[in-house]
Amino acid sequence: MKNYIKVDEGNLAIQNMRKYVDFEGKYVLDIGCGDGRISFQVARYAESIIAIDPEIEEINFARDDMESRNISNIKFKVGTLDEMNFHEDTFDVVLFSLSLCCIRNT
Repeated sequence: MKNYIKVDEGNLAIQNMRKYVDFEGKYVLDIGCGDGRISFQVARYAESIIAIDPEIEEINFARDDMESRNISNIKFKVGTLDEMNFHEDTFDVVLFSLSLCCIRNT
């Protein structure tokens, strides 16, 4: 067996984000959260996170993973930003980290 290093992409991403963004006590929206890997890392610092993704399979996976991690400050929701009705000042930080490839050209 070869030696290798396992890289947690979510942890690596949050280390870089924290150089520029203070998540401490903040209300965060994670658009296109997928399996929640970024949300789980931000949850250590943020007050609350709403994480949305249009794929129910991804959200179900993230919800199951959240339970196994014993995290309680994330709400995973199925849908797109257009389908959500958030008030303008609801969030301190909005993440859109891995979803640009999914935006339709209209």
